[in-house]
Amino acid sequence: MMLFRSLLCEIKMDLISTLRYKFGTISDIVVYSILLLFFLYSGTGKSYSNIYGYENYRELFFAGYIAWFFSVSAISSIAQIVTGELRQGTFYRKLNSRCPLEVLLFGRFIAALIVEVLVAIIVAVVGIIFGKLNIEIHFEIGIPILICVLGMYGLGLCIAGAALFYKRVGAITYIIQLLLLFLTDTVSATDHFINISKGIPLTICNILIRRQIVGENVVTNLFQLILISIIWLITGIVMFRVFINKAKKEGNILFY
Repeated sequence: MMLFRSLLCEIKMDLISTLRYKFGTISDIVVYSILLLFFLYSGTGKSYSNIYGYENYRELFFAGYIAWFFSVSAISSIAQIVTGELRQGTFYRKLNSRCPLEVLLFGRFIAALIVEVLVAIIVAVVGIIFGKLNIEIHFEIGIPILICVLGMYGLGLCIAGAALFYKRVGAITYIIQLLLLFLTDTVSATDHFINISKGIPLTICNILIRRQIVGENVVTNLFQLILISIIWLITGIVMFRVFINKAKKEGNILFY
């Protein structure tokens, strides 16, 4: 019960903070909308029509774009949360809380995810109005994206742990976001890159949701996605604790 109350408290506080300071959310809307329009007008994803035998390649591209959007949000948000707590000097209190730190961070992550859903809806509307995006609502792709996001949250925990120990990881986060865009078939990638990146939840998720949209069987892909996401989530939790212990030994856990 205490864990649940702590989780709800973190979600509530983060949502209130987001409502007070809207600049970051507005920036996300502008950046992701401009990027989407660029890809739509440049004809990105035309090859999907041949690969999946589906005429509306823009819809297939947009499905992957949304999966990428939530994935990079999962990675960047958890790293930003940890660095923000370090700057404010509140990380020590949460580290010594009776509630596991991962639970508190997950509450903040859920709040960030709620906000990102609203951002994604606005970005989609921008694409429809200004980018000639024609999409149907496929509720079934929500579950694979959620599973993928949990796996990418594990990767985010690895980066957050690195932020605790090495302090400055902003550039690394940005590079990872770009690599995910071009290597995970969010933007049309070669078979070579796709095969290399199949150990990343986002790659399997992109393949799965596009196959769902065109009506193909996705059972095998779903099991792959669940397995890979669980591995990444467990790895993230373990690595986060490893970095915390290393930072404690070095005596720099509260420095930023």
